[in-house]
Amino acid sequence: MGRRNKKKKSLAEKGAETASVGGFPRRGGVWPAVLLVVVGFLLYGQTLRAPFVLDDVHKIQNNPDIRIERLSQIFSKLVYPYSQNKSFVRNNPSRPVTFFTYTLNYYFGRVDPFGYRVVNLFGHLAVGFLLFLLTRRLFFLLFRTDQAVLSFFLALLFVVHPVNSVVALYSFNRSDILAALTSVGALLLFLGPAPLTWGRYGGAMALFVLGLGSKQSVAVLPAILLLADFVVVHRGEWASFRSRARVHVPFWIVLGLYVIARIAYFGSFGDLEAQSPWERWPYFVTQTVSVLRYIQCVFFPAWLSFDHMPARYESWGEPAVLLSAAGLLVLAGMAWTIVRRGTAVSRLVLFSAFWFILQLAPSSSFLPTTAAFAENRLYVSQYGLLLLLVLAYCAVFRVDLTKPFQSGTKVLCVGLLVVHVSIFGVLAHNRGLLFNDPVKLWEDVLRLYPKQSRAFYSLGYIYSENKDYDKALSYYAKAVECDPHYAEALNNIGLIYARRWETEKSIEYFQKSIDAVPREISYCNLGRAYMNLKKYPEALTALERAIGVNPSSVLAYTLIGRIWYEQKNFQKALQSFDQASLRNPDFPELQNNRGLLLLAEKKQDQAIAHFERAIAAQPGFSEAYFNLSVAYIESGFPEKSQEFYDKACSLDPQYIFKPVRPGAGFMPGGALQIPPNIEKFLHPSNPPVRVGE
Repeated sequence: MGRRNKKKKSLAEKGAETASVGGFPRRGGVWPAVLLVVVGFLLYGQTLRAPFVLDDVHKIQNNPDIRIERLSQIFSKLVYPYSQNKSFVRNNPSRPVTFFTYTLNYYFGRVDPFGYRVVNLFGHLAVGFLLFLLTRRLFFLLFRTDQAVLSFFLALLFVVHPVNSVVALYSFNRSDILAALTSVGALLLFLGPAPLTWGRYGGAMALFVLGLGSKQSVAVLPAILLLADFVVVHRGEWASFRSRARVHVPFWIVLGLYVIARIAYFGSFGDLEAQSPWERWPYFVTQTVSVLRYIQCVFFPAWLSFDHMPARYESWGEPAVLLSAAGLLVLAGMAWTIVRRGTAVSRLVLFSAFWFILQLAPSSSFLPTTAAFAENRLYVSQYGLLLLLVLAYCAVFRVDLTKPFQSGTKVLCVGLLVVHVSIFGVLAHNRGLLFNDPVKLWEDVLRLYPKQSRAFYSLGYIYSENKDYDKALSYYAKAVECDPHYAEALNNIGLIYARRWETEKSIEYFQKSIDAVPREISYCNLGRAYMNLKKYPEALTALERAIGVNPSSVLAYTLIGRIWYEQKNFQKALQSFDQASLRNPDFPELQNNRGLLLLAEKKQDQAIAHFERAIAAQPGFSEAYFNLSVAYIESGFPEKSQEFYDKACSLDPQYIFKPVRPGAGFMPGGALQIPPNIEKFLHPSNPPVRVGE
């Protein structure tokens, strides 16, 4: 009687019951991890010592905020009011966890690219392993079988996918790796055996908070947790899900608090550091084309590029937009025909499709940024498409997912998966080799986009750094030809003429850069150029306009102080340096100029300390080495003076023409004119701030 009256359990309740007895597969995780590591290093081992590229230079190599000498300093510059201290050559304060890892990299290995790339690669492999565990868990929850083989192939496809090269090897994209680690890790903890313990729940919440500190795209995690819990664990049955729905509320509360705090403290929820972002409506319309292109990149990884230049669309009526919208509707229709069957496979298809949509939503919606299409945005979102790819293999070869996958009985399926992985691996390896030579990397961009102005600009920057100024000017000119309002390229043309002591011509291009986009750095460079001509009123005007663009411009205040120093008005110089200190007390050029003031006051010991701080923050600061040599000779230490003078000359041969003597602090505002015929031997000093270069 009792048995006849016993209430029949739903599939969702049976699923929850299966989880409650701890039936999740727990073994067999060592060999996939080992194989993933082996494959990863075979693919990318030859690229780990490749030089920094693009934003690596600004956010790592030239970033003063990550340069610490003691671990106790590691938290000092991770978070700060961005609107008051805006500079691209600093930490992004909205991503403190990401820059925490860069700071640790610097502490243990300085600016050697090897350490940064090793961390990225291990992070990428760790994401692959977590996706193996997640896939295995999803299959178990839906089909009650341990599909370790299929889960491993999915993880392998992720690790070797050529679209992920731009994350695994590009140090600046570490935020995507951290976002994936925290998101997938939180989901694994959340989907563990029932009941959901406080330990697992707290761990998932902690990973969510860490993820928000890595990249703002992790904000979609509460929606992902809701999706997985409702569709996978409770199989879409509201009656079963309702009792557990309350555990989701704290995640949404934390998300709301994060959004409020971010807007209040940083002034925006979107990309804080977007350089010349798109307008909102064209960006949204263009995403219709971009989303279809993302799908193509995952399934057919052709036409990949380190940097893309998508066409701009303004209206839904444009043919490319209409065709893309039609294509997306066809794909949505195909997915719906599967989903409406109500089977375990259809639930996994539903989960996969929404995973892709939700993970892509932060960058492919109404929140515009600099680029309308970027491959790194596929890093987390592609998992949904890879799940669909594995399900497609299972459908074609009639794999019964309710039974353990027997590779011996599905030789053709395994063989094709191996071929698929191998093709992806070869493509990824070849893409990785491009990172060894930044020139080839950008030439590969031009192969796909012959009029990509940023590619020409980046080649110009590379040749400029290598002192090949003729080639640099040629590429910068091509960048301006493609985009006549390319302020950064115009600014850098001005820098080259300044380094050649063609000051009047440099002023012309700095002014063109300002006319294109009024930027702080261009005004500062214009001020420097007028300082070289001793036109101090014009220099002050330019620097005051720089402050008008960015009231937190530490460089502008430092240069104003330098003008007063050169005019022997030490009191006003000190006032300007104090203003700069309020914004960034460790700014290398500020420390150097404070040293000059102290040197003028015959306080050599204090001056030496400031010059050393400038060098510690910027090891290639030739002027600081020269001034340090002056300070030591004034202190009566000629041998030490000679050591630092030789270092200054090795960094910048112009100091050969300026022998060290007491009171000979070098001032870039004039006095030292280099004969034009030695221009090809000059090693230009590194500008402390190169925003937008």
